[in-house]
Amino acid sequence: MRVALDLTPTLSGVTGVARYAARLAEALPAHDVTVGGFAVGRGPGEPPEGARHIGIPLRIVQPMWRLTGRPRAETLAGGADVVHSVDLALPPTRRPLVATIHALAALQRPDLHPPSAAEQLERRLAGLDTVAAVVAGAAATADALVDRGVDASRISVIPQAPTLRP
Repeated sequence: MRVALDLTPTLSGVTGVARYAARLAEALPAHDVTVGGFAVGRGPGEPPEGARHIGIPLRIVQPMWRLTGRPRAETLAGGADVVHSVDLALPPTRRPLVATIHALAALQRPDLHPPSAAEQLERRLAGLDTVAAVVAGAAATADALVDRGVDASRISVIPQAPTLRP
């Protein structure tokens, strides 16, 4: 199986979601999955080796995705059987799409987040009706998604662990 993995969060530097994306790209090949990684945008971080990097700012690409549905994730990744989005905007695709939702904190505690974070999360959640499967990083996140109308049968809880440093 070939997965188009959106590694865009790795461009932001060392964040939890960036580590999650990079570690997922490292781990999938051990499970007979070929990863076609892609990262869109700019930032201080670097995508994992072998990932295709499109240096166009997200503020341009994300509206283009919403308006035109292009470029598709499978095109950016050089082909895919499935697309996995781990953060930010859901990329357009004609393949089955998996979306990881780490938390709903920007909506649950808007006083602790910039309005843009809540707006972006709302757009992501609104698109969940088009995804084949949802990965929740915790049972509490899955429960919050169900409360927002996501069918529980489409959600898999896969707990996230900290990155251990030597």
